[in-house]
Amino acid sequence: SLGVMPPVSGRIFRPMLSVKREKIMGYMKRWGIPYATDPSNVDKKYLRSRIRHEILPMLESINPQIKSRLNALSDEILES
Repeated sequence: SLGVMPPVSGRIFRPMLSVKREKIMGYMKRWGIPYATDPSNVDKKYLRSRIRHEILPMLESINPQIKSRLNALSDEILES
């Protein structure tokens, strides 16, 4: 589902969902903030990882704006 992770869910607040990863990583590197990555994010046995690393790059070769379009669609779903 495109609307899986809402910015606010009960007591959980996700303020950085709309911020691009590159921007977050640049900020963390600039200020020396340590971080951890979840190894499952690159493990292609998980569908979400295969989509992220195989399907999205293929779609981006057809439409470079696909991520922003999917994000907009997700926002529309969450608002309805």
